[in-house]
Amino acid sequence: MPESPLLRYLERKSGLIAYVGLDGNIYTIDQGGGKQTAVTTDADLSDPNNAFLIYQFPTWSRNGQRLAYVGIRGGRTQQTAASLYLMDFSEKKLIEAFRSDTELPFFLYWSPDNERISFLTSSPDSEAMTLRLASFGLDSAEILDSGRPYYWVWSPDGQRVVVHTGGSSDRNPEARVSSLTIGNEIRENRLNLNPHRFQSPDWSPDGSQLLLAGKNQQGQGVLYQANLRGTPSRQLATFDQAIAFSWSPDGKFVAYVAVEQEVSVVLGQLSVLRMESLEQVPTPDEEVLAFFWSPDSEKIAYLVPFLDPESEGEVSGENLLLELKVLEVKDGETRTLTTFRPSDSFISILPFFDQYARAATIWSPDSENVVIAALEPGGVPTIWVVPVSGRLPPRFITAGEIAFWSWK
Repeated sequence: MPESPLLRYLERKSGLIAYVGLDGNIYTIDQGGGKQTAVTTDADLSDPNNAFLIYQFPTWSRNGQRLAYVGIRGGRTQQTAASLYLMDFSEKKLIEAFRSDTELPFFLYWSPDNERISFLTSSPDSEAMTLRLASFGLDSAEILDSGRPYYWVWSPDGQRVVVHTGGSSDRNPEARVSSLTIGNEIRENRLNLNPHRFQSPDWSPDGSQLLLAGKNQQGQGVLYQANLRGTPSRQLATFDQAIAFSWSPDGKFVAYVAVEQEVSVVLGQLSVLRMESLEQVPTPDEEVLAFFWSPDSEKIAYLVPFLDPESEGEVSGENLLLELKVLEVKDGETRTLTTFRPSDSFISILPFFDQYARAATIWSPDSENVVIAALEPGGVPTIWVVPVSGRLPPRFITAGEIAFWSWK
């Protein structure tokens, strides 16, 4: 059905959307395209060969009151430098929590208590990634750990993180899953499970269990429910190549994509388990590239990739199309919401969607809409709000590279 021109102004708004504008600044906006506010105003892309300043990676705290983002400056006549900024909207306070001429922050993840932010940095001089912690109360960002590749999840109480680094133990003897206790000093506990071909671990919403992937005695990859020492308590699924997974926000379900063929990204059928009975929820038989739980745990937005039938040449982001679909968990009903050509920034999060789903969300807080970044004809990146009911068309909001919704 066509949307009434008045609907975007009259409908009840849910949270705010933070996005990167085409001018390199960070903005917030509501789902109707109103209340647009510039978080930064001094980005400069006028002569990137000489000097530039761009902002990236807007990341909301869980309470929706704080926003973290990265500023990168450089040019032909000056050394590239990067800063991590923390903005508190309620107190109208902005701090530079980290600055470096050699380390680039590139993934941000707030603690559940909204007080601290963990983030990764990389350097041209080192293969390892460094996990750091910053906050409004810290004088400088402290180092927690390092490794490559690196994934982590906060405990629900914000006292610990479980990290997975080094990849799979069958390919790297240094691969590990560890629990880091965050306090006056950092204490590491290595967990009793050798990691096998997964990226981000996950913590149950009640804080009592973990989701991890290892091997069974037959050499198969296995998704395990494990205790906080990493000891498996239940086998949930097996896989041949790799797996990505996520607990539902209410803890009643686990969704996963098991990869059965050797590919460079997570690509496979979406499966959903009821944790009480381990019963499988009906799911479609199609290859899924990424999925994201709704805040109410009743729906899963997922992306099905295919190549533009009118394109020619090698597979690339330029000829990739995505079908955005939604699964109703209660009965397995699915519906297609839209087909779009994703922006480069949107494409960049998809290989790591399980880690991004821990730190950011494309869902509105009321579970009624999702936000996407699509390329218009001519290659202009744009931000769209898509109602998951399927009864209304996607709504153009503004031009922009990438967008995330606030949690509240």
